[in-house]
Amino acid sequence: MLNLPSHPTRLLVSLLLSVFLWNWAACSSGDGRSIWERPKSSPITKDQLFLQDTFPPGFLWASGTSAFQTEGAWNQDGKGISIWDHFTHSSVSDRFQRETADVASDSYNCWEEDVEALGYLAVRSYSFSLSWPRLFPDGNATGEPNAAAVDHYSRLIEKLLEKKIEPIVTLYHWDLPQVFQDQYGGWKNDTLVEHFEQYAAFCFHTFGSRVKYWLTMHNPYLVAVQGYGTGMHAPGEIGGLYSSLTVAHNLIRAHAKAWQTYNTHFRPTQKGKVSIVLGSHWVEPHRGQSKAATAALCQQSIEAVLGWFAEPIFGDGDYPVSLKTKHAALMPTFTPEEKLWVQRTADFFALSFGPDNIRLGQSLVHNGQRITPDLRSLLGWIKLEYGNPRILVAEGGWFSDASVGREDTVRFHPFSPQFSDSHVYSWNLTGDGSLRPIPGVKLNTRPAQCTDYLAIRSHLRLFASTGASHYRFALNWSLILPEGSRSSVNTEALRYYRCVLTELQKLNLQPMVIMYYPSHRAPYLGLPGPLHASGGWMSYGTVEAFQEYAALCYQELGTWVQNWITINEPNRIIDIYSNITERHQAAHNLLLAHAKAWRLHEREYFAEQRALVSLALHADWTKPANPFLESHTVAAERFLLFELGRFLDPLLGTINEKKKGKGKYPHEMRVYLEERARVYGLPKSPLPRFTNNERQELKGALSFIALNHFTTRLVSPNPHTQDTLQKRPAPDHDCLTLLDPTWPSSSQGQAVVPWGLRKVLKWVNQRYGRTLPIIVTASGIDDQASVEDNLRQYYLRSYLQEALKGEPC
Repeated sequence: MLNLPSHPTRLLVSLLLSVFLWNWAACSSGDGRSIWERPKSSPITKDQLFLQDTFPPGFLWASGTSAFQTEGAWNQDGKGISIWDHFTHSSVSDRFQRETADVASDSYNCWEEDVEALGYLAVRSYSFSLSWPRLFPDGNATGEPNAAAVDHYSRLIEKLLEKKIEPIVTLYHWDLPQVFQDQYGGWKNDTLVEHFEQYAAFCFHTFGSRVKYWLTMHNPYLVAVQGYGTGMHAPGEIGGLYSSLTVAHNLIRAHAKAWQTYNTHFRPTQKGKVSIVLGSHWVEPHRGQSKAATAALCQQSIEAVLGWFAEPIFGDGDYPVSLKTKHAALMPTFTPEEKLWVQRTADFFALSFGPDNIRLGQSLVHNGQRITPDLRSLLGWIKLEYGNPRILVAEGGWFSDASVGREDTVRFHPFSPQFSDSHVYSWNLTGDGSLRPIPGVKLNTRPAQCTDYLAIRSHLRLFASTGASHYRFALNWSLILPEGSRSSVNTEALRYYRCVLTELQKLNLQPMVIMYYPSHRAPYLGLPGPLHASGGWMSYGTVEAFQEYAALCYQELGTWVQNWITINEPNRIIDIYSNITERHQAAHNLLLAHAKAWRLHEREYFAEQRALVSLALHADWTKPANPFLESHTVAAERFLLFELGRFLDPLLGTINEKKKGKGKYPHEMRVYLEERARVYGLPKSPLPRFTNNERQELKGALSFIALNHFTTRLVSPNPHTQDTLQKRPAPDHDCLTLLDPTWPSSSQGQAVVPWGLRKVLKWVNQRYGRTLPIIVTASGIDDQASVEDNLRQYYLRSYLQEALKGEPC
């Protein structure tokens, strides 16, 4: 990216574009001065604050670039030399730190990646400029265009439209063909007015059917003053005031000619809009100064920059009286005919806002003024001065005048809420695609905000539109604590989850947050890598690490969470272990990890946070495959004990055992495993035992019963033969599961058995009583239909009906 002298490099060449349709009452034009004469409203009163979610319909968020600053490929595919190419390669620019844009961001070659990035930003429009010397190397638009350039811009526009991104196209962003500078002296010669009209007509004809917003040129003030007056911009001429006034006059006439051409020949069929980007700063009287005495001077300051170009185009077709009085005979004049065809040659007001539009230095202090980043006041001035036009803020940035070497950027106050991280402020200085921070740049950045995560709000609002009251989501343990301990905490991940929770609060949605959601698709089942390497759930160290992780969750997120799930479906986690003993040990440690997290909350956080804590179990219903065989009935009950009782009995005990049963595995399960060990000649049951302290920790460590229910299975006993055991280890419940082919099912084989939900709720109530509420924390079916998801609709409707039929719980 080129560091333009006196025009600080734009942040990643990304501009903030916004369209404001002001709905204020109509007002008479020419009243801009009154904005300094009015009493200043308090910025903290309710009617003055800009609140979130108040941008009007039609507001455009966009990103933007300019051809010379980003395209690179300065001599590729037949491109001609521009005045900026010449300026950066020649001795003219030796008084500035020399850099070129020969490569820049290489956007000419990497344009498809740029468009892809725009999609990630979810912008609605993209502003870019065409390169005049790329389209016409000799500048003459009546000749044959450069076919490669035409094809490049056509493909770019087509791809933007394909992505539903509106192109906003600038005809001229300062890169005049060098041949015109050599032949005519550039914009000092009025011959360029006709050449620009021809160039504009070609662009309208070639691209206009696909472009609805055109900008003829970008910030002509800087072209006239910095390019031809001070020589700080290309072409680097130091022609003084007279040259600047002459160039400005020709630029205005060129713009008007282009607008008239579009209005006459292209608007009837293309129905687009055309404007010009005008630059401005904003000034306020110094505190304590008489507003009556300084309002006129403030008005003159704005007229000297913005009004110089805006008054002929949006006003009466002539220059502001203050400029004509000040510059007298040096000021060019419009003929009566020119005033008529210059006047009203813009369909909306396009604005570039920032202090680099003017370098008044101490003169402002002497006039009792100060430059301020008050965009709102400038928009108000435009409304009062030019009769409430639609406004496009095509560029915005705020820089100081202090110098720190490479960049004159000492303090940057961004408008976009996205810019919160100092690491964001980097430039591609070398053109190699690498972003580097700028030494010496100091940033006033606001604390990180939730608008940094653009997808959260739209996703949650879509969910809220369903009428739901609760939203369940899972944290990523391995992301928050990548090392498995609080020695390394990912604070950015925690910030993301806080943003989700605060957005849920705004939408009156109650969160249910899962601390650990294991998945076979996640590395290490979702465990932090070091914990997995140390044995995972076979190790007691993972139990202690989970307690430490739970403490962090309560501490950082507990303010917003009323319902916690410590572990989701521990009865599915243990399925990964092929050895029966390992399965029982893993289940044992998972129970202890939950109990420790529950006790921690009870002991240290419940008094303040008052949250409910549980663990969620996979709870499909089982039916004997042959209801006339007792062995099948016993197998179905045993299946439920291993699936649900293994985890609920130690926490709750059964309604029959009362308090004595808490802290122990189901009696039926213990007896079965002991008998099985005897039959197979094993030294003892593979089921671990809880210590007395562990039993006390487990008793009652559940605030509600959480069940994930999806389907119903047929169950039969597994045949007991040495041959089958050698071929495949038997499950610890020693049951086979089957699917009834008469039940309706999904394409993935999930049976739709609505009454199964009612049955499992009844089983839980009968075994554990109704002392705790039951929450069905997950349910659903894998309907692959993209539009008509009739199976899903039937599933949800019928299962909800069965839940209503169930016994009160």
